[in-house]
Amino acid sequence: MPLISVIVVTYNAGLKVFKTLNSIFKQLYTNFEVIVIDGGSTDDTLVHVLPFKDKLAYFVSEPDRGIYDAMNKGIDKANGEFCIFLNAGDVFFSEESLLTVCEMLQNNAEIGFFVGNAVYDYESSGLYKFYPQFKSLPYSFCHQSMFFRTNVIKHYHYDISYKLSGDSELFYRLIQNNIKMKFFDVILIREEAGDGATIHNLYSSAKELYSIPYITNRIGKGRRVLRLLKIKVFAILHRFLPMTILLLISRKQKYA
Repeated sequence: MPLISVIVVTYNAGLKVFKTLNSIFKQLYTNFEVIVIDGGSTDDTLVHVLPFKDKLAYFVSEPDRGIYDAMNKGIDKANGEFCIFLNAGDVFFSEESLLTVCEMLQNNAEIGFFVGNAVYDYESSGLYKFYPQFKSLPYSFCHQSMFFRTNVIKHYHYDISYKLSGDSELFYRLIQNNIKMKFFDVILIREEAGDGATIHNLYSSAKELYSIPYITNRIGKGRRVLRLLKIKVFAILHRFLPMTILLLISRKQKYA
C-alpha cells in the first residue's frame, strides 16, 4: 500500500490544528506520514501541536512567504508516493477516508493527480455539498480533496507569487502540461469554510483566479469583467447578510 504524505499548513490557528491532527491520526489506513509547517505562530497553536509531536515525520515553525511557500516546504520534506494538503480546521470526512482511496491511487499509475468530493462546514449554517465541476471555466474543486503524485508536485511546486489562488494556478498548469487527472466520486474532506482566507478575500481571490494565464487565454475580457462584477456584489452581500441567506442565493445543496 502506498505511503501518503499528509501536509498540514497552519498559522495562528489555535485549537483548529488539534482538530485536524486528531482526524488524521484516527485514520484506519496507517501507512501515512504527517508533515506540519507552521508559519511562526504567536498564539497557542504550538501547544496544540505538542501532543502529536512524536508522531510527526517533520515539524517546523518559522516565518514563511505565505501559504504556498509553506506548502512548498511541505512538498520538499515529503517521502510518500502521494501528497494531500489540509489546512488547520479541515478534517477527513470519516476514519475510512484514506482507506477508501488507497487502492484507486495505487491502481492508476498513469494518473498524476486525483480529485474527490468534499463537504463544506459553514459552522452554524451546517454542512453543504461540494462536488467538483469540470464542464466550464473556471473549474471548481476542493484543493484539500486532491491527491498528487509526489514526484509530479515536487517537479512543479506552487507559484508563490499567488497569494490566494495558487492551488488553482497549479491545477491549470498541470493540465496545460498534460498531467492526467482522475476524479473519484467519494467525499473525502470536511472543509472548514466559515472564515478561511478565500472567504474573507472573496473578490481579491477571484481577481487573482481570473488572472491565471490558462483562464485569461480561454475566457474573453467581457465575460471575465461580468463574472468579477457578480462576485464583487456577492462579496459585498457577504459583509451584511447571514451565511444561510448567501448559501440560498448561491444555490448550495445542504448535506443530509
